[in-house]
This record gives sequence, C-alpha cells and structure tokens, in this order.
Amino acid sequence: MTTTVDKLHERLQGYATANSLVEQYYEGEIQVPSLGIAIPPMMRRIETVVGWPATVVDVLEERLDFLGWDDDGKYDLETAFNNNNVAHESSMAHVDSLMHGVGFVLVSTGFDDVPSLITAESAKSSTGIWNRRTRRLDLGYTVYKDPLTGEDLAAAVFYEDRTEYYERKNSNAPWKLAKTDPHKLGRCQLVMLPNKTRAGRTGGKSEITRAIRSYTNTAVRTLLGMEINREFFSAPQRYVLGAKQDAFVDDAGNPIPGWKAIMGALWQLQRDEVAVQDGSSREGLPEVGQFPANPPGPFLEQVKGISQLVSAEGAVPPNYLGFSTDNPPSADAINALEARLVKRAERRQAERDPAWTEVGILTAMTTGKGKPKPNDLRNMWRDPSTPTRSADADRAVKLTGAGIMPPDSTLTWEMVGLSPRQMKRLEKDRRKAEFMAVVNGGMGNGNGAGGTQPSGNQQSSKPVDSGKPEQ
Repeated sequence: MTTTVDKLHERLQGYATANSLVEQYYEGEIQVPSLGIAIPPMMRRIETVVGWPATVVDVLEERLDFLGWDDDGKYDLETAFNNNNVAHESSMAHVDSLMHGVGFVLVSTGFDDVPSLITAESAKSSTGIWNRRTRRLDLGYTVYKDPLTGEDLAAAVFYEDRTEYYERKNSNAPWKLAKTDPHKLGRCQLVMLPNKTRAGRTGGKSEITRAIRSYTNTAVRTLLGMEINREFFSAPQRYVLGAKQDAFVDDAGNPIPGWKAIMGALWQLQRDEVAVQDGSSREGLPEVGQFPANPPGPFLEQVKGISQLVSAEGAVPPNYLGFSTDNPPSADAINALEARLVKRAERRQAERDPAWTEVGILTAMTTGKGKPKPNDLRNMWRDPSTPTRSADADRAVKLTGAGIMPPDSTLTWEMVGLSPRQMKRLEKDRRKAEFMAVVNGGMGNGNGAGGTQPSGNQQSSKPVDSGKPEQ
C-alpha cells in the first residue's frame, strides 16, 4: 500500500535530475559535452570552468536583502528575526529559489530561548502540494539524510493541524511513523518561495535557464580551445627538411623525445654530405622552419560575444561578467546598465512577499504571540538599487526640510540606510538626550519644578508690587 509519505518521496525524486543539473552548473561541476573534432582526446582532461550561471544567480540574490517584519512591536518578530539569524537564512533560501526555481522555509517549535525555529530548507530535500486559492502549501514534505551514510532515513510530513515524523532503517525499508506533533495551527509549517512564476507554472523556474546553460557550454569549449592553442603558442610546431635520421636518436639509438629535440637537439644538426653528392641539396644544410601559431585574441573575442548574450538573458551588466572598458563609466551610465537588474530584483521581492508574510504569521503563532493578519505585517527589504549614501542623505534632508517627513522618524532613518539595530540605538540615544534635557532643566531651577533660572544680574526673587514701580 502506497502511503502519503511514499507519494511525497516519489514526487521529490522526480525533481532530482533537474535539481542536480542546475546545481552542477552553479557549482561549475558540469561536464560539458565535446564534439570531438578540434580537441584531442588527451586534452579533454583539462578542467575548464565558466562561472556565469553562479554569477547570474548571485548578482540577483545580493539585491534581495530581507530585513525582517514591521509589526509595530505587537508580535515581537524582531526578536525571532535576530534569534534565528533570518538575515542569513533568507539568503540561503533565496539562493535555492533562484537556482532551483523554488526554495523553502520551515517554521517549527524551537528550544530553550528560541521558541520558534526558522530554517531554510533545500529544494533537493523538500516539496509540497501548492494551493492556488490560499497561496500556500496544503501539504509539505522534507527528508533528512543520515550524516554518515548519506541515505534518506528520516522524513517529516507537514499537515495543517499536525506534523508526522517518519524513520526507516535503510533506503529500501518502508517508512514507519515515529511520532506526531499536533500543533493545530491550521496551516502548513513549510513555506514555499517560488521563483519566476506564471499562471501556467506556479512551481517556479530557475534563473539558470536553457539559454544560460547553452551559452556556458559554448564558452567552456571556446576557452578549452584557447587552452589547447596556448600549448602550441608556447611550444610551436617546428619542421626540419634535409636532416639525417640519426640526428633524432641518442647515443644508444633510441629516438629523442620531441620536447628535447625542440629544446636543444635541433641546434646540433650536421651537414648531410650524401645530399650534396647526389645533388638533392647543393650545400647539404637542413632547412628548419616553424608553423605559425594563432594568438588568443579571436578566442577572447568569441567569449566576449557570448558574455553579451548571457548579459541579455540574465539581466546582468556586461562588466559583471568579466569584461570592462578602460574608461570607468559614469554614475548615470552605471544606473542605466543596472536598470533591468534592479527591476528584476524588485519583481523578485514582490514575488516573495507573500511567503515571508506567511513565515511571520507562523512565527507569531508558534511563539504564542497571537495570529496576525497579513495586513498587520510589513516586509522590509533593502533597496535593490545602488544609490550612494550621499544621495540617500540628500533626499532625506530635502524631504524633512519640506516637512514631508519628520527627522526623527524610523522611515527617515530607513531611507538613509540605517539598519534596525542602528535605528534602535539611535532611538535609545534620542530618549536619553530628552531625559537629560529634562533633568538639567529641573536642576537649573531651585525648586526642582522646572522653569527658567534667573540670570546672574537679577537680584531678588521677592514679589514685586504691581502698583508701584520697582526702585
């Protein structure tokens, strides 16, 4: 009898080949097929790697900085964010999402001082059943490998009201229910982060597309051809005409290796008297020549052309792919080159907003802080563009000067690029300064009730008769 855990495990195995393929391109471990025409078999052992797939993923992920939730302090999500190091966990989940087309985040019961545990889960070990109506998983599944054998020996199935944990002795043994956690949250604890979704493909799509993989293969073969050409360029092929055969053997009559002949033996060739007598050579001197070697320029030009195709497909500025001009571009030119990358990052942020809102809701419910509504939380993201600090400060000064924003607002501090921790310290310092101002004002007045202290040239503090002028 096929159980739910068996069906989910089989579903996960169905994505294994595709997940392994894109990961090999990301890690630079893919074995690029060769046509076997221009590359000798002994030269195929040269390891040639092109890191463009990783660049396409990492450049976009570096602009998806999740900063946490703005909940007005109602659900204490900032503490959960810091305790779980969600800044790093979110980065790992985003890399998996961009690479595999989907990533996962698990919100489970924590331990000790961490009541809610937030962890990024790999797409190679997690899957689920997506509900288009509720925009979250109805059912989730995660498998855990044994650290010693690497086999899938433990698994968890996440329902909306409970979590079931399974174990087995080996990869061929049936799954057995180990324990059940009836959390009764009413929603699956596994959250899916799809990438580049569309109505006909809600499961997401990898940024390492077929086009990126094809361009990478072409670049690898081109660089391998340049590497082979380098061998001939460093030690070019030479030829000798009219030389005696014994010039290429040693004293024992053994043939001299080619590299040794190139290094010195060819400079010791002798006059061939037989060739002079029979008239085949007037002087009997052998003729030494060299085949011209091609420079690496054409190969580099081809790789540069392929990089432009990668730039167009992955929305990556050309200089990110290793080709830059001698003259550095201006700030406006940089913004123009990064415009499409910034827009793509903004789309990816909006695409992940519902998932991180769901993570925030599950975190609050797991820690017993209540059940927030989606509108109660606001996801905070760092600006995906690359404005300078001076530009951010200038914009904030203009907005506060015009009265649009107060200078001590957290929104103003976010605009100038302060982190949540820095904003908290600034708020603490501001309150301390206000308190000290009140204390100093009270100490300046004799009765400690505040007010303004008389100046030194004023004399008596006796009341003055309003009917008579003071003498």
